Amino acid sequence: MYGRKGVAVKLLKGKLILLVLLLAVWAGLAYPLDAQELAVAAVVALVISVLPLGSAGVFGEIRMSPRALVFAIAYVFVFLAELLKANIDVAFRVLKPDLPIRPGIVRVRANLPHKARANTCWRTRSP
Repeated sequence: MYGRKGVAVKLLKGKLILLVLLLAVWAGLAYPLDAQELAVAAVVALVISVLPLGSAGVFGEIRMSPRALVFAIAYVFVFLAELLKANIDVAFRVLKPDLPIRPGIVRVRANLPHKARANTCWRTRSP
């Protein structure tokens, strides 16, 4: 599917996206930043992003466009809302065990990479 050059480009793109994500998370957690913290963040994020991590290739599959960014932001909010509902649902089932539990499999068609789909499904509840 990919040539040798295509794999290298995909891996480099994944590492760059990982670097940006790490910097964004660091900036969000350490806000407000000063120059010294930003320099340390850049060094740490760079070191982590150049480590030979196998999962950095997953970030290489991300398409960068304004539409993709809008959908990614919307996905995060929908996912967090469903995660909150799932956690409340589990808390109610633990605190009140006589609630009906109907285990089952729900099939949802989603155009997500395999790992993203798998990570999303097991963390949310069935409707």
